[in-house]
Amino acid sequence: MKFERLRKNSDAASSICFLGRGINVPTALEGRLKLLELSYVPAIAYPAGESKHGFIALIQEGFPVIFVAPKDETHKRIIGNIMEMKARGARVISIIEEEMKRSGTSPTE
Repeated sequence: MKFERLRKNSDAASSICFLGRGINVPTALEGRLKLLELSYVPAIAYPAGESKHGFIALIQEGFPVIFVAPKDETHKRIIGNIMEMKARGARVISIIEEEMKRSGTSPTE
């Protein structure tokens, strides 16, 4: 992942959200914590399945949402969450497995 490009593109963000499903929720929570520790950028983490209950109201054009989206049993459902956020104008950033990137199955392509 090109963290420098991600950092530059997120400089203007007032906050960032991390979303994950199932066993990936703790990874999203840890990502939020690391971002807070390193950059002091306000961030939230949420189970992606709960994003329709209140959180989605925060989404505005360009709001950065980072998805933890490995190819596992939650993959099809998290693709639905990604599409919902894209429809509302979120800037979607996906953390995926390397072989998904090489095979062209990245959820953000």
